Amino acid sequence: MKTETNAQSTPTLIDTIETLADYDMMATLAIIEHPRHGRILITQGFCGIDEPRGGAIRWSGGDCVSLKSDDTFCRLDKQWNDATTIIDAVLHGHDDARPHLDWNGHCIEAVAESVGL
Repeated sequence: MKTETNAQSTPTLIDTIETLADYDMMATLAIIEHPRHGRILITQGFCGIDEPRGGAIRWSGGDCVSLKSDDTFCRLDKQWNDATTIIDAVLHGHDDARPHLDWNGHCIEAVAESVGL
């Protein structure tokens, strides 16, 4: 018996933005539709300072956040409160509706590579 499914089997890139990160370096943030985890935000971050490869902004130094199914960068750029935007609240772990996922750098890097980043 053949079972059909509408679920995608690979992650899909929704959108990316560039932002200023540590040490005035540019970092990429990406919204991805993941087949298992739904809509997620992955970020590049600074890592490698104590390694032979050296310190740089990389996916492996980034973070992963679970988003709402209709989140876009336009929506995340709206005010969370009088002092900050939704995306800033999300990135700093203040938005309980969009929790950080316990992913190591290898997982984040693998997802980024799977969508061509």
